[in-house]
Amino acid sequence: MKIRILVVAGTLALLAASAVYAQTLSVDVPFGFTAAGTQFPSGHYQFTPASGNRSVRIDGPENHKAIAQVLTRLAGAIHTTPKDAHVVFDKVETQYFLSEIWIPQQDGYDMYNTKAKHEHKVIDVPVQ
Repeated sequence: MKIRILVVAGTLALLAASAVYAQTLSVDVPFGFTAAGTQFPSGHYQFTPASGNRSVRIDGPENHKAIAQVLTRLAGAIHTTPKDAHVVFDKVETQYFLSEIWIPQQDGYDMYNTKAKHEHKVIDVPVQ
């Protein structure tokens, strides 16, 4: 009986941990952007970490989908609070590129870097 309780408790702990790391961030993006070499229109998007946090699945309107590779993880403690959620785009001239994804209580996802002159466009996501 004790072993059964330990197995159930361990399974629940693993499910809870995986739920945190597989958390989906839902964002309304008011402009078109590029990610994973693909053009995306403005609209509602969901960003979900995948493959052991080495990639992010992008699901958008009208069946626009892609898997974007994560360049590196960004230490959340120096950038954000545990409740912050936002997506950062790099605007180079008139084009936007998916740059960073910040999901609450996780380190950030660095998706794109440019040496070109650019500005950041941050979309904050309300956290429930």
